[in-house]
Amino acid sequence: MFSLLAYLEKNISIEKGEWDLQTVTASDYTIEIKIRQEQVDEMVRQINQRVYRPDLPMGARMKFILIEEIEKIMAEISGESGYNVADINFAYRNSWLIDQLKNRGNAIKWQNWKALNEVNAKITEELHQRMEETITPVSAFVTIENETAYNHVCGVPALKLFGSDSKVHEAVEPTNIIWENRDFSKLVRTAKAVMITIAVLVVLGITFIATFKAKSMQNTLVGKYDTSIKCSEMKDMYTDD
Repeated sequence: MFSLLAYLEKNISIEKGEWDLQTVTASDYTIEIKIRQEQVDEMVRQINQRVYRPDLPMGARMKFILIEEIEKIMAEISGESGYNVADINFAYRNSWLIDQLKNRGNAIKWQNWKALNEVNAKITEELHQRMEETITPVSAFVTIENETAYNHVCGVPALKLFGSDSKVHEAVEPTNIIWENRDFSKLVRTAKAVMITIAVLVVLGITFIATFKAKSMQNTLVGKYDTSIKCSEMKDMYTDD
């Protein structure tokens, strides 16, 4: 089973690589950077200290100050200036909100207006309670303007951002991003994957045991009532004489 999964994963990786060479998308120039809470706190501190772009909301101010920091790092890595960041999109700690919006969509689809009102009330209540947590970024998808700059940044394992190291990964295709999963740490995702694997193995084990038991019962019945004996032969063996 594990050999099959490894084989399928390898084939998928090869096909993905071939497709990536044949197409050009935003992800070809995009990296994903993990953002820690202490980095968020440092960004907010610098924004307030510098009175940085006060005309913008906090999310946009964090975006632009992060762009400045990354462009400065790109210049240090490459030894050249003029490399720019095209855009940054944050992933937030908002998995609960995405789940509630799915429930809201289901209520609208089934025209369950009572459930819709309940979901709306719950979203409003939780937003008031968890607003600070919900607008906290957990990762950033950074799109670089040109391939040379992208290769410079993508070639390093981590970037020093606002006093802490952030791991750098090649970004997946936008359509393959499961935004609510960005809320969870790698440890939590690994634990869930282990639980799912165990559940699958248990189901396969039960199926195997049930199949084995059924086959064993079949063999027992065949031994007791041999199907190779025909009714006509039984008639000759047991006559009325």
